[in-house]
Parts: sequence; C-alpha cells; structure tokens
Amino acid sequence: MPKKKRKARQPTPTGAQVRPLRPHTGPGGLDGLLAEFDTWSQRLGLAMPDTVDLVRIAVELKRDRLDRPDPTRWSRQDLTVVLTELFPAHVLIGPDKQHQLAPALALYLAFLGATGRWPADAEPLDDIAALVEELSYQVPVAYGTGPRSTTANIVRYAIEQGVDISDRDALAAFMTAFVDLPDAHRAAIADGAGPAAPRASGDLLGAGPGAWAEDDDGSSLLAPFWPAALGPAPDLEVLTGYELPDPEAAAWLRAAPLWGRARALLDWLGEGRPVTASGALRRAETAAVIGLLGLPGPSRPASMWDSAPLALLWAGLAQAGMIAIARTRAYPRRALPGPDSSAREVVVTGTEIYSGALWAFLFEWHRGRYAQVPGLTVGLLLAAARSGGLAVPADTLAAPADIPGFPPGRDLTPALAADLDTLTHLGLLRRSPAGAYVLPRALTPVVPVALAMLAEDDDDEDFDPV
Repeated sequence: MPKKKRKARQPTPTGAQVRPLRPHTGPGGLDGLLAEFDTWSQRLGLAMPDTVDLVRIAVELKRDRLDRPDPTRWSRQDLTVVLTELFPAHVLIGPDKQHQLAPALALYLAFLGATGRWPADAEPLDDIAALVEELSYQVPVAYGTGPRSTTANIVRYAIEQGVDISDRDALAAFMTAFVDLPDAHRAAIADGAGPAAPRASGDLLGAGPGAWAEDDDGSSLLAPFWPAALGPAPDLEVLTGYELPDPEAAAWLRAAPLWGRARALLDWLGEGRPVTASGALRRAETAAVIGLLGLPGPSRPASMWDSAPLALLWAGLAQAGMIAIARTRAYPRRALPGPDSSAREVVVTGTEIYSGALWAFLFEWHRGRYAQVPGLTVGLLLAAARSGGLAVPADTLAAPADIPGFPPGRDLTPALAADLDTLTHLGLLRRSPAGAYVLPRALTPVVPVALAMLAEDDDDEDFDPV
C-alpha cells in the first residue's frame, strides 16, 4: 500500500517548557501586555468574558506552531491559520466561544493600533481587521468539520449500517472503508450524514485499521520501530476473535472504574459548572473533582489539562457527546445508560468514551501530547491482547530506529512506562497476577475506533507514526 512520506518532527511532551517570547512586548512580557489589554478594554466598556484567555491561546499558537513569536505582529496568513486551523485542531471550546474567538482577536488588534503597538512595516491594520470579520463566520464551520465530536457519530453510523461493533472483523472492515472515503464524506459521517464513493488512502499509524494489518511484504508496520525485547511487532490481526459477547462486555464496562468516574463526574456537573476559555474546569473545580474521583497526580494543578487522568476522562465524555461545553459553562448532555438499558447500548457508550479518551491521549493538543511515544503505545495496546498479555522487561529498552525524540540506542523504558501507567489508570490496560499488561476483551473495538479518529487528522499531519 503506497504511503505518504512525512517530514520527521519532534512531538512536544505535555507540560514541556515552551520557547520564551522574544522582546516585543515591553515591560512584563506577554503577561504585562495582556494585563494592559484587559485594563484598556474594561475602561472602554468593551471587555467580554474569556477574551484575554482566548487571545493568550492565539498568541501562543502563533508562537509555538508558526514560529512567529511577536504578539504584536499579525499577518493575514497568521490569522487565517490560527483561527481556522490551529484552534479547531488543538483547543477544545464550545460553540459560544467559537463565535467569540474572532471578536476577541479583533478587539486585541484594535488595542494594538490604539496604543501604537502595531508595527509600521506590518500589513495595514484596516485590512487585517476586515479579514477577522470574514473569519468570524469560518471559525464555527472549521470546528464543525474538525475532530471534536467524531466518536459517537462514527460508532453510531456503523451500527446504523448494520455493523456489529463487537465483531472485530466487521468493525475493521467498516473502519477501513471509512478511512478510504474523501475528506468531505468522512466529515459528513462525523456530523451524522453518510459516505459516498471511496478513494485510495493509507498512511502508517495515522491511517486507521486498514493500514495497520501489514506492510507490502506482509510484516507489521510497527516492525522498524518495535523493540525486539517486546516480542514480534503486533498488528490489528491480534484482535481477531478477542471480543466478548455484548452481555459480558456490558457487565465488564458497568463495573469498570472509568464508568463509575464518568457517572460521578456527570452527577457533579449537575446544572452546569464554570469553565475557562480553553474548555477546562477552573482551578477550584478541578481540585474538587480530583478529590471527588480520587485521581492520582497533583491535587491542585495549575490547569485541568495538567491532570492527565481528569483531562482524558473529560475529553472522552466530550467526544462521546456526554457533556456539552458552552461559552462559560459545561453541563451534561446525556446520561450514562441506566440499569434497564440494553447491553448493546452500554457497549456502544463505553466504546465511545474509551475511544475518545484514547484519541485524546494520542492526539497533539495546543499544550502537547499526553502520550510520550504514541505509535509504540498503540502497539503496546495491541500486544497486550496476545495470550498472556504484554510483559515489559525491567532492563533498558533501546530505541531500534530514529524515533522522534529517541535517537537509536536511547532508553525507551521511562517513556513507555509512563504511557503504560496512564493507560492502566484509564482502564485501557489491566495488570495480570503475573504482572503482564492485558487489554480487557470488552475494549476490543476501542483501538480501531481511536485510530479511525486519528485518521481524521491525517491531512494536517499532526499525528506522527512514533
């Protein structure tokens, strides 16, 4: 199968230090500039909720993704890419904030002009301001065709087409067909419509289940990157016959810790709770939920996104359509299946939540990735479906190929251990009495569905093989 060649790039681990701003902001750096912007907008009666936070994220996206660090200099291309590509791809915000984003940038640009900060050699400010008004209509459209709510629609569409999602072969066949559809048709499925004529596609780990089965010579696509100490490189064929019947899978899901945490979080949200401009719970609410759910890690992180267990659960529920995130509040959209619900409904909902959490773990957000070695980590999940599970040697695992961030010979053990710990806490893996990592059979559909979701990001090349 032909594969696109991608430019190697270094993933940014979540929480990594970003490059410092170059000195274009005056005293106080970016914080000082935004504080003055906030004071200016309030004095004129133009301040809107979350405006400063949205502008800060826009400035950081331009700096970190486009390597354009001056927060006072914006081109037409900068604005177009930041508003219609980078925000939808890397920042989870609700419809209200999507409509607020362009006005926030317009107000910030007016501040730069009014305070003499707009560079004299930059594009005319009037032209830039006119473009922002045009882009205000495109931002919600860009979010609507992006990867934000695909899990529920993909899975539900498969069921509508008569696909038994507990049947690995049937699900893999559907997902292969889904990945091979033109972009517009995949977006239509994500929005609840249907596909049309397929096209040829395929690209390593980001291309979905069809590309995972084997390479042109019959070997696993993971083979060049797979440490020999972990055994043969796996592929999706390992899931054949691994699934559970619906009643058994539903019973497992209802008893899973993630299911209980999801129910507790939805109950806690009640009539709604306040959120920040990035769609996260505020610091006080984040600390309260961490305590309520008994999550590991810092008890009072600077941001909800700094707590991987909570952030991944939050993203999984958002992807599954269980929670809605509006301009200033998040609230439950639908409840988990109750005791009288069918086993199939429980399996579908569980697949949606776990797939959304796995997608969020592998995806590259504005703040970086939660997975340290994403491609190999997907391989670990597949290897954990083998008889006896996955035994990870305590000795050093040397990188066998030039994996971004891991030159040949570099020890992979700490990174893989961190990823395995996160997946185990999420419930995507469990430990056997012998200490091996095992993929629960009830979660058989989760890996193919998450890979199909990542395939939605194939065109912007944000997901690297490893």
